[in-house]
Amino acid sequence: MANEIKIHKTVLKKDEFDKVVDSNFSTFVDPEVEVNNDTVDEFFRLYSKLYYEIPIEGETKSHTYLLKESSKLVDLKRPYRCTTVTRWDNRT
Repeated sequence: MANEIKIHKTVLKKDEFDKVVDSNFSTFVDPEVEVNNDTVDEFFRLYSKLYYEIPIEGETKSHTYLLKESSKLVDLKRPYRCTTVTRWDNRT
């Protein structure tokens, strides 16, 4: 009752192998093209959207930081410091 399995082996010479087998690298799916959305318009769209979520003060990621960085390009006559914040949208 033993099943007989036949194995067939084909041996190719190097030059025959190169003709038969494609050894170049390829992928199963095409790579996705990365879209660069980093534009000035996109920055200001996000800034308007996140305006009230950005902390007022902080070394980075704050309105103070943005003001400090912008002051490197624009000559500010006096330092701007926010002492009172009024939330016009009534958020807490």
